[in-house]
Amino acid sequence: MIALHPRVALTGALLLVSLAVSPAQAQGQAKSRHYIIGVDRSGSRTAQQLADMRQFLDALLQQASYGDRVEIVEVLQSPLDNVRQFRDSIPALRSGQAPSNREERRKRAVQSAFRSAAQVFTDTAGISRIRHTDIFAFLTRVSDYIEPASGRETLLILLSDMIHDTPELNLSRSNAIPGATWIRQRADAGLVPSLRGACFVAVGVDVGTPRAARLKQFWFDYMRTAGAIVVDGNYRGTMSAANLRC
Repeated sequence: MIALHPRVALTGALLLVSLAVSPAQAQGQAKSRHYIIGVDRSGSRTAQQLADMRQFLDALLQQASYGDRVEIVEVLQSPLDNVRQFRDSIPALRSGQAPSNREERRKRAVQSAFRSAAQVFTDTAGISRIRHTDIFAFLTRVSDYIEPASGRETLLILLSDMIHDTPELNLSRSNAIPGATWIRQRADAGLVPSLRGACFVAVGVDVGTPRAARLKQFWFDYMRTAGAIVVDGNYRGTMSAANLRC
């Protein structure tokens, strides 16, 4: 009999344990997610950009699994807008149990509802009438949806060029993008919502220009001040839904 070094023996034991995990157990161990998705349909968004958003949403929502919650919210023009919103969730599995046929059917039905909602929120009807993009109002609204105690991983995903555009502040001009002092003053005045624990993702942003770099730095500073999790690779012009990292 060949004697194994203790570390080798331990590694082998861990390998056997990992191989013994069933698919149902693996699903039970995966942390469920709460997707809060903002869709920017402002007039600056082209039909191609909306089509790209729809493709991203469709791929993203196909990843939704047991225990996941999805909320899709149209980015507001102002705090007084009547917001379009979709909300649904896939029921969690019983601990350690494989999904039943009924649970699988329910999961597919909810995923189908997700896809239908994605098509509605990324249509081009009426976008020429959208004059403003109030990202701050959107963030204030969805901050109420974040539930740190739920046990879900929260992903705050904005399908947007991240250009806040209201009569008070227009971030399309580089010299109009505020600095860190402005953000601190807003926070001190209680005007920065709490996004604590949410993983910030932006898809559809401009990249590769000095203005784009300044805008990115602004949003990273703002989101960190709000308590969100900021990952450099989650701020992209285009992105595969499979590449989200938090």
